[in-house]
Amino acid sequence: ASSSASGPSSIEPRTIRGTGGVTIHSESTVAGGPGPSRLVADTVTGEFGPGGALASLVGSGHASFEQRTAQGVHQTSSSDELEVHFLPPATQKGGPSQNAGKTKPSTPDAEIASITQTGHVVLVQDPSPPSPKAQTHSAGPATKAAVGGIRATAARADYDGQSQMLHLTGAPRIQDDALDLTANSVDFSRLTGDAVASGDVKASWASWSGTQKQTALPGTSLLGGSGNGPVHAVAALAQMHQSTEEVIFLDAPASPGRTGAANHPRIWQASNSISAPIIVLNRLRQTLTATASDAANPVRAVLVDNQPKRASNKKPASGKPDGPSVVRLQSGELHYSEGERFVTLNSGRVGRVTAQTSGSDGSATIVSDQAQVKLFPAGATANSTPSATTPAMKTSSAPLGTAPPGASIDRITALGHVTVDWPGRKGIGEKLVYLSEEGTFTLTGTPAAPPRITDQARGSVTGSALIFRSRDDSVAIEGDGGKTVTETQAPKKGSPL
Repeated sequence: ASSSASGPSSIEPRTIRGTGGVTIHSESTVAGGPGPSRLVADTVTGEFGPGGALASLVGSGHASFEQRTAQGVHQTSSSDELEVHFLPPATQKGGPSQNAGKTKPSTPDAEIASITQTGHVVLVQDPSPPSPKAQTHSAGPATKAAVGGIRATAARADYDGQSQMLHLTGAPRIQDDALDLTANSVDFSRLTGDAVASGDVKASWASWSGTQKQTALPGTSLLGGSGNGPVHAVAALAQMHQSTEEVIFLDAPASPGRTGAANHPRIWQASNSISAPIIVLNRLRQTLTATASDAANPVRAVLVDNQPKRASNKKPASGKPDGPSVVRLQSGELHYSEGERFVTLNSGRVGRVTAQTSGSDGSATIVSDQAQVKLFPAGATANSTPSATTPAMKTSSAPLGTAPPGASIDRITALGHVTVDWPGRKGIGEKLVYLSEEGTFTLTGTPAAPPRITDQARGSVTGSALIFRSRDDSVAIEGDGGKTVTETQAPKKGSPL
């Protein structure tokens, strides 16, 4: 009990305790509508501050907390133990000392200073309702009616009521309808649904069951993969933006003794992979973007093409049958669109783009200012009959998804100051087109600087277009009505040539 000098004595509660299953309801009026909260636990102990204001609540045994945000998103959390601390009335947003005579403009959790949950923490945020803007506009590839739900687990969760940020530690794990992610710690915004994962980040996409039904997204098909098997990613940091369905994988801040590509974020599916200081995966737009930090830390990509070559092609000069082709790419920037099945590479901070091809056809190293990689449509093979629906491509008669896993590379186009090295040969020009199905490299230049291929044994050749056929190791010269020049190197003395 307490008393004042000018008034009668009064009684103020100090503690309250409930057992046997306790439920506490509260509802505060906020901008956008009511924000009800519900706390449940086997045992609840509450403490009151001056004036009878609730200062804290401690719940033990099957503790859970439930609320709905001003945006209408339903959120629940459960744990073994739960402790809630409230702001003193004078410091609450819209409190008497700050907002006398005004409507309370606070967020649903303005009165909550912090929430700490420990032991088997499970947090669930249900899908958000469609926004009026999304309902009044036609759905396109970059629009979505509602944001999907999220489920998170951890050993401990610390929530700050003012920022509405939730800090998860103790083997935290976040899952949505496509992504499964773990890290050393996760900071999750209960206001926006965005999250930042830090330390030993691992992510996987096993399937896609979102609002875009069974769309082949990065996350089920990486750089042209057939979609067989999950996609994995590792990084030091990851930023997840729920409304745009974008995940940004980042390198850790520089530190002494920590250098090299082994530390960069990496994303892969089967044999196809990308490594770079920054990788941005946008599942809604079906794109992947990777960026280098400098020449010492470029974007690196590996594409393995398991598709058989056209049966009418000649066998390789080695006499070996067709085998998988491997393309290794290095650049300053890489952008991939799953819808277009197209990879664009720019020199960026690295200065040049490098593409190395190897396989039963032989090997080549292509260096240029920029490059493009075109992939066959999903499920297509390089040696099947053209379809009426895709006259420009060869489409497999087998059901979709039964093609051998791999990037199914159609062509590589290199542009700007192109040099290409084959064993024993070197070419220079302004544009080179490599067709994987044919095993040909077509090199062109400009009228002032025509393309040139130099052979260590036979000299050099030039023309308006030079076609190197890797399968039989021959060069074809195409002219445009002008003069075609062939320079033959004299054989060395004693040479049988």
